[in-house]
Amino acid sequence: MTDRLTRGARRPWMALLAGGAAFLLATSPALATASWGAATQVSPDHARSQTSASLARTATSTTSYLHSVFTETVINGASVADDGPALGVYYRRGNSSGSSWGTAFRVNGSAEHGDMGVIAASGKYVYVAYRTQTHIGAAYNPNDPRPIRFRRNTNHGSSTAWGSRVTLTITGSRSDRPRIAASGAHVWVTWTDGLTGEIRLIRSDDYGVTWGSAQAVGASDNFGDGYTGQPTVAATGSTVGVSYNTSGGVSVNVSTTLGDTWLGPVPITGAASNAAMVAAGRGGRLGFGWMTATTGRVVIWQGGSLGPVRTFASFTSTATYKKGVDMSLALYGTGQVGIAYSACTTTACSRSSTAGINLRLRESLDNGATWKSSTTIAAYSSSSARRSNVHPSFVYASSSRRLVTWIGRPASGSSARVYVKLGTGTP
Repeated sequence: MTDRLTRGARRPWMALLAGGAAFLLATSPALATASWGAATQVSPDHARSQTSASLARTATSTTSYLHSVFTETVINGASVADDGPALGVYYRRGNSSGSSWGTAFRVNGSAEHGDMGVIAASGKYVYVAYRTQTHIGAAYNPNDPRPIRFRRNTNHGSSTAWGSRVTLTITGSRSDRPRIAASGAHVWVTWTDGLTGEIRLIRSDDYGVTWGSAQAVGASDNFGDGYTGQPTVAATGSTVGVSYNTSGGVSVNVSTTLGDTWLGPVPITGAASNAAMVAAGRGGRLGFGWMTATTGRVVIWQGGSLGPVRTFASFTSTATYKKGVDMSLALYGTGQVGIAYSACTTTACSRSSTAGINLRLRESLDNGATWKSSTTIAAYSSSSARRSNVHPSFVYASSSRRLVTWIGRPASGSSARVYVKLGTGTP
């Protein structure tokens, strides 16, 4: 569940995954060699992204671009309020390194409250989905409609190439936390139906121009302002996968036919319920990850099946990092897996000059069988404006070039901002 500003938010096809070996980490992890540049502020103050899907990348033969989406809670100097200014979802385009960013563009209407923006890209097309709601703050009503809307850009995020807004959900629906994926001409958006708990997925086969009917690909029994399964979606070629959580744990459903047919939800053995889910697709692989307070884990779909569950991080009250917060997942090549994750130096995840939340990176070159050492991308001690470093979103530009955005907050929690860093070096 989110705060009151934005609240709202089986048929096995293979044997259940064994959990015993999933908890083993490599006994002697190799040193990582990524070197991280300076942090660049992407958004104005008072911005946030509550998702691991807030960063995308496109490239021409000569130029590459970064694409970021975030929510603004202060509009033209005034804090958002139920009667205006309305909560805004904004897009911004950056250069290849993230060191320079253009003018922010408001994706949702100026009179509607929008949040939970997510972004995906394929070729020259950039796609944004977000959730709207009728009221915010004390006037919020969980029974109000919460539709999912979509908007596309047809030319690498150019300010003149934005299309009109499209509503993807049926009239009156109460939807929770959209996620988006793209592959070739195909675009998928998933969300939880807050009334029924169904995990819904809708597809476009013409770069987001027209859309089919939403289908149910799973169901969640988690409840909070309506059902909320925190689904994620990822795609590569004609393969698309959705993961989501229930009170019993994490489930994954995969289609190798663009979503026309499905292999059936698979519960993941040993996965905790109510975990924060992430997904990524690239080069014939799908990756699904989840983070709890005590562990971070990932499982890879490759060659027609899910591999074993791999643990990339563990947290205890006696370790340097005592609690996990959230994560983002990226893939490259045939075996490279990258995880950006947030970890607390205290069990309470407190923020001060002597404690906070660091953003960390861990990589594997063999689908998680062994891992490089974790390194710190953003440390709470490096700046008083960034005592908390959370909600990462991670993409690979190449095997040795990594880009991560995240939310940095001071100890007071006010003036949150989106930042980006470039990491280079052979894994």
